[in-house]
Amino acid sequence: LAKTTTRVTVPIHVELTVCSEWGYELFSSMSKIEHSSTWPAFSQTIHQDSVSKSHGNWGPVKVSVVWKWTGS
Repeated sequence: LAKTTTRVTVPIHVELTVCSEWGYELFSSMSKIEHSSTWPAFSQTIHQDSVSKSHGNWGPVKVSVVWKWTGS
């Protein structure tokens, strides 16, 4: 007997975090990760240059969201 496979398409609900002032897309809910802070955390950005990273003296890497054209 030949094996058959069935492909099923399941709709996925994806939310985007965007800049409240400019509407620029920053993060997708697909990259959201669980952690101990009440602030949201994401494993990747939508656009490579939409955030800047700075290494502190301790703890996790601090990532600040910076509007890439205005720096605000």
